[in-house]
Amino acid sequence: MAERNMEVYEAKLQDPNLDIKAKCTFATELRDSIEAWCQGTNYALFIAKFMPIFMETLMRGQPVFISTSPEQASVSTLFEWIRMY
Repeated sequence: MAERNMEVYEAKLQDPNLDIKAKCTFATELRDSIEAWCQGTNYALFIAKFMPIFMETLMRGQPVFISTSPEQASVSTLFEWIRMY
């Protein structure tokens, strides 16, 4: 079941038609439930699915210096995840 839920988040975060605010919402939900995703055998699966998405998002994005922008919130959420695990 956890793998199926991961696939939903994976699809949403990779969807090029989804706006940045929605992606930020999904990234925040993922961050807030990180303990459940990163236990036991789920950890390797989680890393394999999401680290490429996170890295692409960070490398592709342009620097944004407005703290209230959705782009900045999205990048901050990804950095929080990386810092946690």
